[in-house]
Amino acid sequence: MTSLLRRRPLRAGLLAAAGLSLALSACKPEDVAFWNREAPPPPRLPLTLDAPPPPLALAPDPLELPPAPPARVGRLASYNDGYAWAERAYALDAAFYQAPPDYGFYYDDVQPWVWETEDDWELYAEPIDQGYRYYYYEPQAAYPYFVRDDEFGYGYDDVGRLVIIYDLAGRILPQNILYERADHAGRYWARAKALRRAAERERRVRIEERQWRARRPVVVETRAAWIEAAAREDRWRAYRERTGERELRRFREERERREQLVARQERAEERAAQRLARRQQELVREQAARAAADRSDAARAVAERRADRDASRPLAVLREQVRERREERQAERQASREQVLTERRAQAERSRTERQARAEQQVRRERDSSERQARSEQQRAERRAQADRAQVERRARADQQARSQQERGVREVRARAEQQRVERRAQTERAQSERQARAEQQARRERERGAREAQARAEQQRSERRAQAERAQAERQSRAEQQARRERERGVREAQARAEQQRAERRAQTERVQADRQARSEQQARREQAQAERQARAQREQQQTERRAQAERQRLERQAARERSAADAGRDASARAAEQAQRRAQAAAERQARRQQAEPRAGSDDGDGKRAAERAQRQAERAARRAERQQ
Repeated sequence: MTSLLRRRPLRAGLLAAAGLSLALSACKPEDVAFWNREAPPPPRLPLTLDAPPPPLALAPDPLELPPAPPARVGRLASYNDGYAWAERAYALDAAFYQAPPDYGFYYDDVQPWVWETEDDWELYAEPIDQGYRYYYYEPQAAYPYFVRDDEFGYGYDDVGRLVIIYDLAGRILPQNILYERADHAGRYWARAKALRRAAERERRVRIEERQWRARRPVVVETRAAWIEAAAREDRWRAYRERTGERELRRFREERERREQLVARQERAEERAAQRLARRQQELVREQAARAAADRSDAARAVAERRADRDASRPLAVLREQVRERREERQAERQASREQVLTERRAQAERSRTERQARAEQQVRRERDSSERQARSEQQRAERRAQADRAQVERRARADQQARSQQERGVREVRARAEQQRVERRAQTERAQSERQARAEQQARRERERGAREAQARAEQQRSERRAQAERAQAERQSRAEQQARRERERGVREAQARAEQQRAERRAQTERVQADRQARSEQQARREQAQAERQARAQREQQQTERRAQAERQRLERQAARERSAADAGRDASARAAEQAQRRAQAAAERQARRQQAEPRAGSDDGDGKRAAERAQRQAERAARRAERQQ
């Protein structure tokens, strides 16, 4: 701005000074030193330029999820493995603790987030009213092995049965709670399956940094509660020590990789905050320099105007000039004070920004320090607890030697009672399985009986059709032997085709029965290993039944073959009788013709010869019909 004023022509400068003098004379005394007014404070820059994250769509509550069958309830193979599900989920949570998700996707208007290890262990999280609901998946698994909401953690076995429930303090709940929460567990199981399919089908979405910053406290808080429970519960820690921290070692490399990623992100955030603070300081200094340059330009313009005015006025106004110079010095001192105040305000703003940046860094350092302290405190607590447990174990071993005889008797009584309960349950299950097997066997017998009856009816209909065809064929054979032979051959081919079709149908039916039996046996084997013996007995009975049915079918086939052979023999006999009758008729006709040739007669005798031939023909036809009736 100063360079622009210097480049103006002198005339334009004088005119501007005259206009400024008139304006000052018309103003009030307190308005004359307008350049002494405080400059407007520099605008404050926000700490981040990101827009607020989009509104969060919440997943449905358990009872608002689509209806699903209640989860089947199973039992632990060993109570010592009660914390296997919780420990594996804890190790995965610890690996992903403060790291941002890898990606997200959309399902049912909700955006679940996904964390994934390099060997395909996955953790899904969908927002709910009180935080997040988590689903834990093994590599390439379509169903979760663990689900955790804001109240409980649900553990499932390999076939989807609910076998254990924990509260958020890490305690194992009684068996009756499993039956009470089976509806929630079934809905979570179906929801986890649907999420898994949607993750494979839907497009993956990158999670923006502002979204993660906005929701990170809630995610970390919900994970921290579970991690603290793992450090606080004694039986959980005992299981971890007994297994040699197997699950933690499984995800150690993933945890270290995520911690390095989080550290790099925090350093990047600190550098961004420092750059933002420096930028704010530079803006404040630039604004202060511009304000000082504006005031200096205005003061210089007034001084030039006064110098021009003094040169044109007479010496009588020197007193007025002295007063104006005094006011000018006062104005300069006021401008200097204002400049000092502006610089002080800029310095104060810089100090405030630096304090704010230092405070944020201090908060982050304190948070990291508190986390490190919490981890170290946890390790110290675990070591102290381990030492205490060792001492308690030594004392317990000493006490156990004294109580061993008494406890052995109690254990034997309990073992006998438990064995009796197990035997009663096994007996009840065996009886139920036997009833089910008998019902299935009865149903199979009913189906087989219906199939046999339908097959017999079909065979009877086919026999009637064959008999009718054979009668028609016999009539045709009586007219022409060659046509009869062709019809017999056609009948034989049709019978062979029908027999082949029947054999194919029987083979297909046998294969279907065998396939059904195999599927049922495999399903029965998966359900209960104890049912193998009962299934073998049922299979032997079924095989005996099938052998009897097969023998019955073979007997029916042999009988049908004998009937067909008898029918063929009858047809051949009738054909031979008809042929003999025809030959006899022809021989009689030939004899009559020879007699007529030997005894020539008049025209009337010729007519008698024709009538005799017709009678012979009728006799041959009657003989053929008698032969047919005899057949």
